[in-house]
Amino acid sequence: MTLLDGSGSDGDVECRALRGRGQPNVEDDLAALPPLPEQDLCQMRAEASCGNSLVLFLIFLFVAPMQAYANTQANLTMLQRAWIFAIYAEAATAIFCLLGLMWDDPGTIKRTAENCFPLPDIVAEKLANGQSLESVGNVTGEDGRVFCIRCLVWRPDDGGNTHHCSTCQRCVCEFDHHCGVFGRCIAGDGCGGNMGYFKTLILMGVLGCGTCVSFMVVSSAPSGSYPRHRVG
Repeated sequence: MTLLDGSGSDGDVECRALRGRGQPNVEDDLAALPPLPEQDLCQMRAEASCGNSLVLFLIFLFVAPMQAYANTQANLTMLQRAWIFAIYAEAATAIFCLLGLMWDDPGTIKRTAENCFPLPDIVAEKLANGQSLESVGNVTGEDGRVFCIRCLVWRPDDGGNTHHCSTCQRCVCEFDHHCGVFGRCIAGDGCGGNMGYFKTLILMGVLGCGTCVSFMVVSSAPSGSYPRHRVG
């Protein structure tokens, strides 16, 4: 097994082989690896700002008219009260999913001793000689795993579902797509990763629209069509 050691006095990355029962200094080995590719933070933040603004605007668009109407009424039908409760529940769920989408990890493969080592021979050789890895393609190991030449991590053998995002510059398991609205990778099998947040957020948008429209229909019905319940 060949690992990296950045403890050389000349600052160059050197290779060292484990001998006998000696254990590697994992922290030094990981620190000796070249830095991860820089993320396009400007694009990611601009996309996230767009997505956050869109969700908050839709919440205001659906909630405000219903609450404004309710404030003008001395009494509301039971159905109208249920619709008001539903729109607030949907808004709260949407905000919760938005926070989860922004802050939860979609399934990024982190640099650890298990994920990074042993380095493929060609990668270890070029790093030891201080050469660039730009001309080296991803390396497929004997166990079916793929070594990402940009993240310097081994991807799991999951049938090619793990991909390197060109915007986030990270390898993500169960990758679906990079969302240009929220500035995040969307990944996960079913509702795993952050896919559950993403799907639920879209669902809340559809339900919010339906709740708002149906409330208008109910509220515009002739007086006496629905039994009323006096508030207070």
